[in-house]
Amino acid sequence: MLAIVSLVEVNQLYMMILLRFFLLLSTYYLGINSTMPAILYISIILMFIDPLLKDEILSLILPFSIFFMYNPKNKLTCSSTYILSHLVLPFFINYDYYYHNFIIIVSAALFLFIPTFKRRPKLLNEDYKNITSRNKLIQRANTFASLFKQLTNIFQEANHNVNVGEFVGYVYEDVCLHCPSRDLCFYQDGSVGRLGKLINKGFKSKYSEEDLKYINSNCISPDKFLKGINEYKESYEKIKRVNQENLHLKRDLFYEFSLLSEVFDNFSNSLEQAPFGDQQLKEHLLGYQFNITYLYKHQISLDVYTLEIGLMDINKEDVINELVPIIESYLNESLEIISIKDAMHYLGYTSVVLKHQPNYSLQFGLQQYALEPLNCGDSFSAFHQDNLHYLALSDGMGQGKMAAAESKLTLEVLSKLILNGISLKDTIDSINALLKIKNHNDMFTTLDLCHINLANAKMKLIKYGANPSYHIRNGTVEKIATNSLPVGIVSKLKMSSYEMLLKDNDIVIMSSDGTGSNFEQIIKRNIKIINHMHPQEAATLLMDRVLEENNLDDISIVVIKIVKSELLK
Repeated sequence: MLAIVSLVEVNQLYMMILLRFFLLLSTYYLGINSTMPAILYISIILMFIDPLLKDEILSLILPFSIFFMYNPKNKLTCSSTYILSHLVLPFFINYDYYYHNFIIIVSAALFLFIPTFKRRPKLLNEDYKNITSRNKLIQRANTFASLFKQLTNIFQEANHNVNVGEFVGYVYEDVCLHCPSRDLCFYQDGSVGRLGKLINKGFKSKYSEEDLKYINSNCISPDKFLKGINEYKESYEKIKRVNQENLHLKRDLFYEFSLLSEVFDNFSNSLEQAPFGDQQLKEHLLGYQFNITYLYKHQISLDVYTLEIGLMDINKEDVINELVPIIESYLNESLEIISIKDAMHYLGYTSVVLKHQPNYSLQFGLQQYALEPLNCGDSFSAFHQDNLHYLALSDGMGQGKMAAAESKLTLEVLSKLILNGISLKDTIDSINALLKIKNHNDMFTTLDLCHINLANAKMKLIKYGANPSYHIRNGTVEKIATNSLPVGIVSKLKMSSYEMLLKDNDIVIMSSDGTGSNFEQIIKRNIKIINHMHPQEAATLLMDRVLEENNLDDISIVVIKIVKSELLK
């Protein structure tokens, strides 16, 4: 607009009014640094139009220089500053009081009475942006440093040796199982005889002349005996070589992960600083050029608080469309607008009250039974991110310490990646890849993940090789099952999920496969009692009923209940 007006042949009086009006708009909304090139451009154009316009040029440059020293917060102070800045002109130019006063007052009036435009930039001021990003990086660097330390421990573990006894069993089944002399030559005095021991030796080393002579003298079918060992020895040696290759791979990965762990540790230490408080939130908003008078946080309970904010030069639409989304992004929490007031008794500022309160809460109970008392192969984890609450159950293959380590690793990596903003699909793909590298298809784990949004009670169930879940509402039991492989078997996992809206007092039951095939009937038989119990009591009751019928595997039962906030009832 400045370029067009300065080039169009119009009356000089009107042109100077429009030029000053556009310069005032530009200074207020964009700042004097962005406007000064335009002022210089106009000055050059005016000199080309008429060299005698040097007074007009000075009357533009001198007053606007005041904005280098003062940045007005609203249009009234900006317009007043603009008018007062012209008091210096009589000392520098031939000042025509009627002409200059007219163009100054009219351009100021045009600026003052046009509608207000949004003046806040979309991007955060760089100073505050650096502070905010640094603190977010601290949290993520700490988490990833911990994660990589855990991965280094995984790849330090000893490589699993090939179980030669398994191959001895294969030879026994092919050669000795149906042999009439089995009890005379393979077993002696209740223990394995020399022929049985020679099968074991055949997989580890070559037979001596004495060994071969003994086999030919004491075995009914020595040729079949030696042939069986040679056939299975090839498979044994092949698996042994693969294990050695895996061991070298693990050592390489251990070295790489240890380097990454050290990098994240050093990075986190270099960024370390005090956590944010109310003052940091206020500074964050000032970085977006919100004119904040005050900001107070009132903690009502552990999960409930209100934010009371006073702002100048803002309207309701800006609060809803700009202020609230910026605060929610900063806090990583959802907020409800309680009130927006801008009455005269608020002394010119707008009072905004925001509240963080989940509309629903969760109650859950967990019961576990382990065949090995100190090592349950099932693991459970519960964590939350704002309104999303995650409950995850993982069943490691088999029982004991190794299965417990696998399931625990799965859930620890799951929680750390999700809490650091990694998408659920990418998180599960990462866990799957990690387990495939770590175990080379020897081990796998199931994953049963439930996450519930406490703002709207929307539930999502994701299952990988997991036992069916059960949803209870008004005395009716609904079975929820999906067909998918466990984690750590195939390279790409297809994500299948089940979604539904929960209601007040709905119950969801998750379990491992140790509960047996009659678990659904057990739930239905006890449904009336479960409905009136706390989830922990319900989990204990169901475990007692399951153990009456089955205790051949590790067992986990999780009972979840959704409860509506009293304020919404």
